Amino acid sequence: MYRVIYVSRSLIGGQQGTLTSIVQAAAARNRSATITGMLWSDDHNFVQALEGEEAAVMITMQRIMADHRHTDVEMVETRPIQAPRFGAWSMIEAGESALGDECGLFLVGLAGMTGTPARRRMREVIMRSLH
Repeated sequence: MYRVIYVSRSLIGGQQGTLTSIVQAAAARNRSATITGMLWSDDHNFVQALEGEEAAVMITMQRIMADHRHTDVEMVETRPIQAPRFGAWSMIEAGESALGDECGLFLVGLAGMTGTPARRRMREVIMRSLH
């Protein structure tokens, strides 16, 4: 198993309909690739966590990096993992479940472990989504 967490600048603003369509399309693609994950957004940034087999996650990241709806993609974490942290969701948007909030708090804790700009940005986005 492998995990990738990234933060990027949103180019869709607060367009909830566009965000919903992103999550729905990602859920369908991720299901077929056996990837789980979660997406946070605050109108200006995205934070996304993806977990699955390394090859599938990296192919998904290549597609995400080429997506025109965001820019300035910064990796927060890329590493092998023992078990998935983000449930059995093929993709879920933050705020859709209490377990989603728990996963957000996990990432806030992860962000607090080092002071890199990407981790600080990730923490800010997730904290806004938890309120």
